[in-house]
Amino acid sequence: MSSNYAPLTIEALEQILSDNQNYARENKSLKKNLLAARRQCWKCDKHISQARTNERKIAGSQMDKLKKQFEKEKQDLKLIYASDLERKDKDIERLEKVLQRRKQQIVILQKAVLQYEENAPSRHDPHPQKDRVHKRQFHN
Repeated sequence: MSSNYAPLTIEALEQILSDNQNYARENKSLKKNLLAARRQCWKCDKHISQARTNERKIAGSQMDKLKKQFEKEKQDLKLIYASDLERKDKDIERLEKVLQRRKQQIVILQKAVLQYEENAPSRHDPHPQKDRVHKRQFHN
């Protein structure tokens, strides 16, 4: 059986062993660095997640603050409009009372006019000018 490989010398085998040990140390160092990098990434992910949570909390707090401010302004406007409506209702009631009094006065005046017209002497004179002239002639 012939081999295409040259027989290895002890020095070559020692060199291969040394290279393998160096590779193993380098591999171990790389694994250690990889684990550290993964931990760092995990910390970064944790920080990013925490930052997002904080942003949501801040945004939520700002939204709550804005909602409270909006509700307060809405309540203030309701109070303003309620007092304005109450004032206008009072004005309407006052004007309705005035209107009722005026209607009563009109009814009283209409009755008085009717009574006056019933009791007044007839003003329908068929010959007003003639009578005046006639009265003047007799009284002079």
